[in-house]
Amino acid sequence: MRASFGPTLLATMLFAMAAGAQTAFEKDGNIFFTDAAGRTKQLTSSEKDAAPTLSPDKKYVTFIRTVDGPKIWTGRDDADPQEIWIISSNGKGARRLVASPTKPGQDSSLAGFSNPQFAFDGRSVFFMTNCAAVSNCIYNVDVATGRVKPASTAKHSEVVS
Repeated sequence: MRASFGPTLLATMLFAMAAGAQTAFEKDGNIFFTDAAGRTKQLTSSEKDAAPTLSPDKKYVTFIRTVDGPKIWTGRDDADPQEIWIISSNGKGARRLVASPTKPGQDSSLAGFSNPQFAFDGRSVFFMTNCAAVSNCIYNVDVATGRVKPASTAKHSEVVS
C-alpha cells in the first residue's frame, strides 16, 4: 500500500514545522523576535538596527546599531559609527556590548561591524570589522563583562553561521 499526501496535509505539516521555529529579524531598522508559538514581538524602535542573531538558547538577541557621529576611517573606507547590542528575547535588559571609537586617535579597527554571531555556549559574541585595507578582523566580546579581544586577524576570515 502506498501512502499519499495531499496538498492540504503537506501545507499543514510545513506550517507546523515553521510555527515551532524561533527567529530574530530586522524590519525598517528595528529588531523583532518570533517565539515558538509564532507570536512576534518588537524588541527595538531606533530605526537604526540591523543584523540580529539569536543566541543558541533563544533567550537573547544581539544586533548592530548605527549611531550618530562622524565617520571613522577603518583602513579600508569610512564607516558609520556603530554599536553592538544585546537584548533579551522578551524585550528587556537591552545593553550595549561594543561601541565604535568616538575620539580621534582611538583604535579604528573597532569600526565597520558586521555579522555578529553567538558562540556555541552563548557566553560571547564574535563579529567582524573592516580593520585593514585588504582583510577583516574577527573580534570576540564577552557577554557578561563586555571585554573585547581579537579572535583573528587572518586575511579572508569569515564568520560562519
